[in-house]
Amino acid sequence: MTLRRKLIWLVTLLVILLLLANLVLVRYEYSQVLAKNFDGRMIAIGSSVSLMILPSLVAGGGSLDMKLAEVDSLLRKMIEEQDDIVEISIFDAAMRPLQSNINQTSAVSPENRIEKILPIRIRQNGQVYGFVKVIFNLAPHAEQQFRLLSRLVILGIAFSLLGLIASFFMARAITSPLEKLRDGAIEFGRKNYDVRVQAGTADEIGVLADTFNDMAGSIQRQIGRILQLQEWSQKIAGELDRSRVIDTVVKAFIELGGISKFSLMFLDESSGQLAIVAGVGLSPEAHKMRLAVGEGIAGRVMESGKVMRVEKIADSPEYKSLSGETRRGTLVAIPLVAKGRCFGVINLHEKTDGTTFDSSDESILTTLAEIASVAFENARLYDLAITDGLTKLFIVRYFHQRIAEEITRTHRTSRPLSLIMADIDHFKSINDTYGHQTGDAVLVTLAQITKRVFREIDIPCRYGGEEFSIILPDTDMNGSMIVGERFRTAVEKFKFSTPAGELSVTISIGISTYTLGRSKDELIHEADSALYVSKRKGRNAVTHYTNVT
Repeated sequence: MTLRRKLIWLVTLLVILLLLANLVLVRYEYSQVLAKNFDGRMIAIGSSVSLMILPSLVAGGGSLDMKLAEVDSLLRKMIEEQDDIVEISIFDAAMRPLQSNINQTSAVSPENRIEKILPIRIRQNGQVYGFVKVIFNLAPHAEQQFRLLSRLVILGIAFSLLGLIASFFMARAITSPLEKLRDGAIEFGRKNYDVRVQAGTADEIGVLADTFNDMAGSIQRQIGRILQLQEWSQKIAGELDRSRVIDTVVKAFIELGGISKFSLMFLDESSGQLAIVAGVGLSPEAHKMRLAVGEGIAGRVMESGKVMRVEKIADSPEYKSLSGETRRGTLVAIPLVAKGRCFGVINLHEKTDGTTFDSSDESILTTLAEIASVAFENARLYDLAITDGLTKLFIVRYFHQRIAEEITRTHRTSRPLSLIMADIDHFKSINDTYGHQTGDAVLVTLAQITKRVFREIDIPCRYGGEEFSIILPDTDMNGSMIVGERFRTAVEKFKFSTPAGELSVTISIGISTYTLGRSKDELIHEADSALYVSKRKGRNAVTHYTNVT
């Protein structure tokens, strides 16, 4: 049964109970009034009879012989005037009948009779000289009472109907907002998070509806952020390249946290200091800042591995301004921890809407930082798996994977693709003359030159020993020759430092450009063949396979 029906039945029951109580009360009051009426009339009859017969009773010793005619006339008149009187009788002090008059027209059943007896006495001495008995007929009064109660019942039924109608509208007024609230809760439970309740009332139900709307809005925002977090976590987890992970994490914090200013800091293992690697809304000076572990808020977070929240950064003596100017608002610093190792800190400075970071922001962004930490660690492990430990260039296994991918892409897009194979001239002589440590230093420096000369989309690899390979996407023969010559010249001009003094190093380069229909091994073989031609020409040269005869 619905609440509305319950209220209607409740109000109807109350109306019926009130009607029944009213009937009982009216009947009781009517009985009381009737009893008082009989008593009053009894006193009046007794007084009239006493005035007429008391002197005779006193003088005649209880005899009414001299007054019989008058008494009979009086009693008859009373019976005629009051049609509810069945009988009036007079008795002496010993209750012996002296005179009796009966209403011959009134046949009354025993249950409709009521008998009243009043003593006849002298007030001064209180002596009783006789009694007056009156029998009343209750039938007329019962009929009158019935008519009165019938009217009340009819009136009660009318009021009950009015009460029923009123209860319906009252119940609807009460339950309609509650039904809206119920329907809204049901819809919200069905994941319709846009639902809101318009109660249309300013009472407690209206306050409850407003509270529900606020709660629904808050939950909707939280669910939206959780869904965003899920989406961004998938994007972040899908990246293995460190630079792309950084870019994705930055975008995730901007969108999910509504961040207008924040910085991402990594620990530089060589210097033991925190340095900014990415951020939003930072001044140029900010990227020059370095913090030791334990220094400033970020340093303390790096040291403790725990989130730190500063409500008023302007009042914090530990806050290190990135630009030197006084900052206002709240700062939340979150550590980047993976496998128990803290390797960085994310500093959240400002939001785009100008509000401060609340507990909800801190919770969702801390979770995002944890996801980012795992992604950075995976990128680090992936980097270790695909890069050479000495030169930090890609290893040969990764080279073969990428060259195959680039050939597939070339087939799909018809974009050009070239490959450089380079070898350090007389490298064995360098190792023999200056030692393997110097040889390793030459390899590391050459790798650094390679990263500086080539583009970001190019893929430099250590092919083996002193041999290097560089995959050049979107590069034709002419472009590959230009960049190959630039690489050779950069190495030739660089002076390598050794314990024995400066050392000049040269490289020989072979280049091949992919032709549709050829295989990966054929492309590598062509570049290798061009390299050997450069060696045969006297080294320190660049040769394209098209020039190999």
